[in-house]
Amino acid sequence: MKNIPGSYTLAIADKRKKEVIVMRDRTGIKPGCLGLKDGKYCAASEDIALKENGAKFIEDLDLGTIYYLNPNGSYTKRKIISPKLKHCFFEWNYIADAESIINGLGVIRIRHELGKVLAEEFHPKDIDFITFLPRCPEVAARSYAKTLGKESKFRPVFYKLRGERAFQGTNSTERKSSIKSNLHVLPNMEKILKGKVIACIDDSTVRGNNSKYAKELFDKAGAKKVYFLNYTPRIGVIGNDGIPRGCMFGVDMPPEDDFIVRTKDKKGNRSNKEISEELGMEIYFLSVEGMLRAFEHLGIRKEDLCYFCIGGEHPFKDM
Repeated sequence: MKNIPGSYTLAIADKRKKEVIVMRDRTGIKPGCLGLKDGKYCAASEDIALKENGAKFIEDLDLGTIYYLNPNGSYTKRKIISPKLKHCFFEWNYIADAESIINGLGVIRIRHELGKVLAEEFHPKDIDFITFLPRCPEVAARSYAKTLGKESKFRPVFYKLRGERAFQGTNSTERKSSIKSNLHVLPNMEKILKGKVIACIDDSTVRGNNSKYAKELFDKAGAKKVYFLNYTPRIGVIGNDGIPRGCMFGVDMPPEDDFIVRTKDKKGNRSNKEISEELGMEIYFLSVEGMLRAFEHLGIRKEDLCYFCIGGEHPFKDM
């Protein structure tokens, strides 16, 4: 822990040792929490896992600390290294369960705030109704509609058969197959979509697989125009420092990934207009400044966030 910087919350169960060891690195990029069930302490990545298994949340795991969970149910902990706080913004924006509270900030609260800021930044006048790609963006989409005073124009359009997330597939073929077998239009929705201008909210457009298939479904239903709006900034950009962005800290999108924001040769960034032309619909990404403002409004400083994949500094730069 002292000598090798890394992003992890992990547990080690070794039959040669009596304790289960739980460790959280110095940055807190990945979440972790301590719970209590039936008089015994336990640990999980998110508090929702504790709640759903009948445990009580005790605290977020301290950074740079090792917890020793004893067979009798008690625990001790030992701080190994001073914290260098860098929470992953993407945990709140996409990865975490909507009902979770990560490091004191509720996932629902931040997604609501992100939807609000998105509405402040991008609000076309010709929207007939507002929808979202299930399931993660629903809170932000409702907030977007409310901020624009168009709550009556919010309505679900799609449904998923399974809770899986295609984004996390191991390759492009697997991801595309997951999307096409899982994402569907609600019954009789074609009649409502025909000839309409739609604002569709998504959490993020990383490779473009979800958005391209959603456009196919909108076209099949006869939609007149689609605005595809992201409450997460452009992921995978090449930064002003010339360094290709991505994530090597727990999310499977390395800097050499097929990010839709990159040019085909992966040596430069594409404009929103160029991406819109590829997708066949106008795309908008929340600004980095807007996203950071949403977090800061809810008490999370930008200095305490890891947002390398959207242009921020490397979280281990000074370690």
